[in-house]
Amino acid sequence: HTWAAVTSEYGELRGNKIWLQSLYDAVSLYWISKKKATAQGDELRRLNEIDSVYQKAIADGVLDQSYAYYLAGQANSSIGLRALHNSYVGLVGHLAMEAGMLPFKAVEKANRVVSLLTFYQAERSMGTPPLPAYESAVQKTNLLQGDYGAANKPQLMRGKKSIFFMFASYGQMMGWIMGGGYERGARKQLREMG
Repeated sequence: HTWAAVTSEYGELRGNKIWLQSLYDAVSLYWISKKKATAQGDELRRLNEIDSVYQKAIADGVLDQSYAYYLAGQANSSIGLRALHNSYVGLVGHLAMEAGMLPFKAVEKANRVVSLLTFYQAERSMGTPPLPAYESAVQKTNLLQGDYGAANKPQLMRGKKSIFFMFASYGQMMGWIMGGGYERGARKQLREMG
């Protein structure tokens, strides 16, 4: 989603450059302290800004909105599993569910990190100050990667019954993006802004 959106909004060459830089930065977050220790000048400023954005996004709860994790919690909350909750079987079942969801959580979080960094850096490259660039990046991340909060779902997809609609939001999102929804929305927003 992010790659298509950034290239359509900021141009093919610029969008690809920003997206590739954000992929590299997202992977580099795990050793950013070492990189900052050797960086100087503009690169040090950029790394500090990326680290700051990442830390703020964690504090704001932007990056940890894993739908897969939410569904694992729903699956674990059945009467049968609750009856076994304090037993060895319940513990093993819970740990197996958590372990099974790890890859999904990791991919969802990585997608959100790359999306956030991509749109933050795109906005900053246009001269947008840091806070408005961050707010725009959060908005676009939630738009493109899905905001799975209960307030953002119809009643049918809330609570325990949402397990039956596990991939419905993905299908809806793909249909919306493939149908040009993001591009139409971005053009409308730009027209309204002048």
